[in-house]
Amino acid sequence: GFNFPSGVAVDASGDVFVGDTYNNAVKELPLATPPSLSFAATQENVQSSDSPQTVTVGNIGNAKLTFPIPGSGTNPSVSTSFTLDSTTTTCPQLDTSSGSAGMLAIGASCVYGIDFIPKAIGSISGSAVLTDDSLNATSPYATQSIGLSGTSVAPVTQLGFGTAPSTAITAGGNAGTVTVDEEDSSGTTVAPATDSITLTVTGPNSYSKTYTQAATSGVASFNLSSVTLQTAGSYTYTASSSSYTPATAPETVNAAVANAISLVSGGGQSAVIGTAFASPLVVKVADQYGNGISGATVTFSGTGLSYSPATTTTGSNGQASTTVTPTQAVSLTGTATSGSFSTTFSETGTKLTPSVTVQSTSTVY
Repeated sequence: GFNFPSGVAVDASGDVFVGDTYNNAVKELPLATPPSLSFAATQENVQSSDSPQTVTVGNIGNAKLTFPIPGSGTNPSVSTSFTLDSTTTTCPQLDTSSGSAGMLAIGASCVYGIDFIPKAIGSISGSAVLTDDSLNATSPYATQSIGLSGTSVAPVTQLGFGTAPSTAITAGGNAGTVTVDEEDSSGTTVAPATDSITLTVTGPNSYSKTYTQAATSGVASFNLSSVTLQTAGSYTYTASSSSYTPATAPETVNAAVANAISLVSGGGQSAVIGTAFASPLVVKVADQYGNGISGATVTFSGTGLSYSPATTTTGSNGQASTTVTPTQAVSLTGTATSGSFSTTFSETGTKLTPSVTVQSTSTVY
């Protein structure tokens, strides 16, 4: 990123500064400043999902770098809730029982891997402090402190409904969106590693449907807006997983009620009075969702029209039919009524046109 670098300076900590001429800037290469590590949130006593994180130590000097044996504790010393990862650490790990000091050759580098395994709940900060003879320091030795931080959450013990199904809907409706939370014992939503949540809906007539969704940040969302519940009765939503105490929530589906009656077919016909129209008259009684309602009573009326039957009930699809015969030779209007809802239809009755046929006969005398 330099544009004609000129001039190099090194501070007492070994950081390098370069004049970046044509960018009008002075840029720092913080080669001696330890980084800070921030870990993903995890449950108490559970290693974070992003452990281990690593720090590279490089010897940029002109002599070997020495890591002395500590008088007590360890070198490096690591705060509680953080620990050196044995599989990724290649730098010296020393304690009072170490036989000799650690060494890092000129131009060589090594790695410290650090795991976050919290021992308490809440925000946790600490450090990994490395002791060495950087810049020839010996009495006392030089130290570099790597900042460490992470958050520990309470363990998940149970499931709960963040957004529960509605307490009551009309048959033909749906529960909308239902969310299930992963919670600690106090009911607070926490966000452990992704877990699979199963939602089972049971109801009348052995109704049973199962849905599975992965929880994200402690919440699993189930979109049930396309799932209709046609049968009135009590339903139960049960959220479960392999790890936590399940949760249940009730929902009552009320019987569907008529919201409209409409003509399906059979309107606009013409027939001679006393002769039934060619097609039966068919109407439909539906709820507010457009679903047909069975068992609804439908009554047909209208001057100049005769029905067979005049009163009937709807079938499983919400439809009712009748045979219609005109009794007057005019334009006719009929009505189909169910409860407080009705619909009209038009028919035409025509006169019978008489015809006279002259027959020819003969008589033999």
